Amino acid sequence: MHVTLVSTSDVHGYFRADDFRRPLLNTRLGLSRAVTVMNELRTHAAPDDVVIAIDNGDFIQGSPLTNYIEKMDRADLPIYKHLADTAGFDVRILGNHEFNYGRDYLASAMTDVDNLLNANILDETTGLPFIGKPYTIINRNHVRIGGIGLTTSYIPHWEHPDNIRGLVFADPVKTAERYVAELRPNVDVLVIAYHGGFSRDLQTGAALEHLTTENQGYELLKVPGVDALITGHQHRAIAEVVDGVPTTQPGYRAEYVGAIQLDLDEQLHINHTNAQLIATGNFKEEPTSR
Repeated sequence: MHVTLVSTSDVHGYFRADDFRRPLLNTRLGLSRAVTVMNELRTHAAPDDVVIAIDNGDFIQGSPLTNYIEKMDRADLPIYKHLADTAGFDVRILGNHEFNYGRDYLASAMTDVDNLLNANILDETTGLPFIGKPYTIINRNHVRIGGIGLTTSYIPHWEHPDNIRGLVFADPVKTAERYVAELRPNVDVLVIAYHGGFSRDLQTGAALEHLTTENQGYELLKVPGVDALITGHQHRAIAEVVDGVPTTQPGYRAEYVGAIQLDLDEQLHINHTNAQLIATGNFKEEPTSR
């Protein structure tokens, strides 16, 4: 059987195949096209297969539409949950730009979102996730898929202090080690969804940029017990398998859908992995998401 992990990241409010310029100049993007891709993968999956859909953050900020909602029409905030539910995401992750409009705005946008994973951005008073939950276990077709949600801890270096007041940004790698140890005995598949990228070359480990805590994806790949890693933040197009662990990063504005396939034997052990990117520009918009 197969477990397929499909993902978007850094949609940045581009929900339609529309770059908001007139005349329309770019139609090879948009969540509405990504939904078509994800729906086709679901439709063509075998009855015993499992498809899990993840949005990896930076969803509610970045387009003229999202700026309009924030400045002019906050009554439309429930649209974000509606769009994510229509897309069929099983899991959602916080991105760094989710904080651009402030903590209260973010909390309002995520009201009643029970599939939000956030393991490392904590309330300084309680020490617990200030919103969301650290991980989930999805039971589907007798397979237990554990997911941990992480966000780059570098946010305080960019964000206005008023927007993140009362928050602690814990180290994603140390947080991952804690929750992987807790989850691993209870799941068949364990995936980390991390709104962050890679500061090192995936094959050689050589530094690609000044080494900070902004992009710790390479280090997360090395955490024992992780079966797959979904990344974002850098807007790169990445689909590789590193020491047996597949990883994806699906670009920007839903131009790609990441697809990680894990092949499981009868004992639910992973015996083969694959990672690819599917260009959404080759697909029509999903009518129900227009």
